[in-house]
Amino acid sequence: MVAERCPFALLLRPNDKIAGIDPCDHVGIPTHLLVCIISGLNKPSIANDQQRFTGYIWLYIAPTKPGGKTRTTLGWWSNRVGVLSYALTPFTVLLASRESILTMLTGIPYQHFNFLHRWCGRIIFAQAALHTIGWTVVEAYYYGPSPDVYYLFLTNMYAIFGCVATFLITFLTIFSMKRVIRWTGYEFFKITHSIGAILYIGACWGHWDKLWCWMVASLILIGIDQGARFTRTCYLHFGGKGRIGFRRGMADVQIIGEGDDVIVRLDFDFDQEAWEPGQHFYLCFPSLSIWQSHPFTVSSMPDITSKTQHHTYLLRARKGQTAQLAALAGQTDVPVIMTGPYGPGWPQHVTDNVLAVAGGTGVTFTLPIVIASLHQLIVPQATVDFVWVIRRAQDLLWLNKEFVELKSMLAKNPGLRISIFVTREDTPHIPICCNRPGKQPQQNADPEKGPSTNISSTSSESEISNRATLQELLAIDQERFQVELLGSHHPTMPTVVASFMERANKRGGYIQIVGSGPESMGSDLRAAISTVEEKDGLDFYWDSRE
Repeated sequence: MVAERCPFALLLRPNDKIAGIDPCDHVGIPTHLLVCIISGLNKPSIANDQQRFTGYIWLYIAPTKPGGKTRTTLGWWSNRVGVLSYALTPFTVLLASRESILTMLTGIPYQHFNFLHRWCGRIIFAQAALHTIGWTVVEAYYYGPSPDVYYLFLTNMYAIFGCVATFLITFLTIFSMKRVIRWTGYEFFKITHSIGAILYIGACWGHWDKLWCWMVASLILIGIDQGARFTRTCYLHFGGKGRIGFRRGMADVQIIGEGDDVIVRLDFDFDQEAWEPGQHFYLCFPSLSIWQSHPFTVSSMPDITSKTQHHTYLLRARKGQTAQLAALAGQTDVPVIMTGPYGPGWPQHVTDNVLAVAGGTGVTFTLPIVIASLHQLIVPQATVDFVWVIRRAQDLLWLNKEFVELKSMLAKNPGLRISIFVTREDTPHIPICCNRPGKQPQQNADPEKGPSTNISSTSSESEISNRATLQELLAIDQERFQVELLGSHHPTMPTVVASFMERANKRGGYIQIVGSGPESMGSDLRAAISTVEEKDGLDFYWDSRE
């Protein structure tokens, strides 16, 4: 029982071109159109090739019907879909690269290609599923009804590799969904996604080695990306001030908050060149795991006049490494290995008017941008609005010194306005020991005696200090500073944007709107901006926290 023509012989005949995707033509189009564009690039290639190859006939001899033959193009169609999934693999890998060639060519930050990466991966999954279903029908039905035929087909090595590849791409697709990532944890996702992708490429190569070129291209892109990361890390950590050898940062760990609102703050100094406000680094904590690194935006301002830079990061304590870091607070300094900086620097134009909207830890992105904008103002009357949406009033303690510095700028900058929205409190609340900086005395080991007197004294002093600090931060000492305790709802972005645009349009000039926080806040902000009218140009940038 054989086919009259080898499946891939039809596909790879001379002058037969496979439709591909140009990664440089479409990456800058708004995300709502990206799926349509990718689908449009793939659907015509399948439809047109179906029309070109309808003349090819697949003949199968059914043993129960002497002389009987089944005519179908399903085998060719399944192969064609499989080839397209192979051809799309290197592009999907390229879109996931941190040291992105596309970023060098387009200037678009690498993280903004993640949307395309996810959808290209889903297209590959759909193509692999169609390819598998198509050949299952051919082998189990058109070659049937004898089950031995399908069994013998599955014992072939290329069929085994095909099943493995299908399982791996299914695993990668399911476990890269946001809900599943929240369930399993980011560390599990990152490790399994990296290993699974390499195994998938190997399984595809084993399934049909005649298409090895696409797999080699994928592996080369992975090697270039990993090599560039290693080179950048070595450049940052070797040498400095005449010293030779590998240097690492030693971060002081603090805990701020309680319950489901715990923040880990990292502070350390490092000899390096200054970065630009709004950029982020990948941080690796070798004492916890040398195989993981996570992106965090620097909330501290760089000092271009100094060779030593101070780093401050805010990490929301959840599961995995952030929970482990929280457990180390007040005990010992934590070694840090950095890679970066990444992302665009801000402000990117001569500052006329700036609206910065942050939700939660998104303030690490917006606060340095606002401070840098105020430092480079040509006209002090420029409209600069800083909006921060937080769960509880105590969240102001995350960056208390930096926030005090921002409040002090209200006197010198009449166009500056600061708005704080608290969404889960009607009155400010300070928990005991909500801020634990530095190294704390160890608690008494005897549970019957309870905590030592020193701990109780330290806790009371910390509570008093935090309450005094918070009262200072919340003090309405300027007309252009406001704090709204909303209780159980969020501010309306259209109102925030309209208030800013009204004052910015009166002054005139170029408008920059930047934001960072939950994706739902970003969607609301985009919708609000889409309805406004601007005169001299408007630039909007959203730094996703998800």
